[in-house]
Amino acid sequence: MPELKRVQLDAPPPDTVFKDRDGEKLTFPESNLKRVAAAVLTEKKKAWRYRPFPFPLFSDSGNESAFHFDFYVYDYELWTPEKLARLSGPRGRLEF
Repeated sequence: MPELKRVQLDAPPPDTVFKDRDGEKLTFPESNLKRVAAAVLTEKKKAWRYRPFPFPLFSDSGNESAFHFDFYVYDYELWTPEKLARLSGPRGRLEF
């Protein structure tokens, strides 16, 4: 298997306060990735919420699974560390 490329993300300080679309103040001292995601979403003026609770998904056979999405971004975009690294650069932009 090929070795995965590590992406270095410059995260805001752990005490940075972010506001979601409801005006709720949030900090993410435990996670660089969450701080980067919140910073990029805020800078790009995207509507987002952070909700750390499970979201039920049902398979074709009717089985239910719980998934934790954490960030709910109000468009149809998949946010990976690589995508966040590209977006946080000086020419980063959202393409929708």
